[in-house]
Amino acid sequence: MARFSPLKEEARRAWRELRGGALSPARAAAAVAIGLFIGSQPIFGCHTPLILVLCLWFGLDGAIAWIASNVSNPFFAPALLTAEVQVGAYLRTGSLLRLDQEIGRADALSKFAGFMFLGAPVVGPAFGSPAAVGEVLFSDYVLPFEVTSLLLLVAMVGAIVLTRRPKEGEAR
Repeated sequence: MARFSPLKEEARRAWRELRGGALSPARAAAAVAIGLFIGSQPIFGCHTPLILVLCLWFGLDGAIAWIASNVSNPFFAPALLTAEVQVGAYLRTGSLLRLDQEIGRADALSKFAGFMFLGAPVVGPAFGSPAAVGEVLFSDYVLPFEVTSLLLLVAMVGAIVLTRRPKEGEAR
């Protein structure tokens, strides 16, 4: 007989509330779009609280949005920050920033920060629109996407086979 656990029930209730109900394609796309937009903003440490507030407010899937907001992970962040700085420099000065010039530390910090905060709201929607994600995923990256899905399927089947317990009298 299973014992009742108020902590477990509260965790289940919180998880259901975070997921926001039945997932439709439109809700999933909106959650990914918000996650990518927030993840591409230079507000490190604030992504998760913003995702939680917006997803609970709009009734979107917070788990999917949080996963999408991790676009600023250490592997992708340098390219993302470079794009934000370049777009900000283009908007402010009309030309791209030359990264091969010798720049003083104080000058670099002030210019880079200003360019980044100016370019981030412009770069965010480019990464965050569901149309942009779908277009890139299913045009430029179709083969890697399909290979990755096949590898994940093989890994899932392998995990199931390896963790399955044989029944009495059945050979492994």
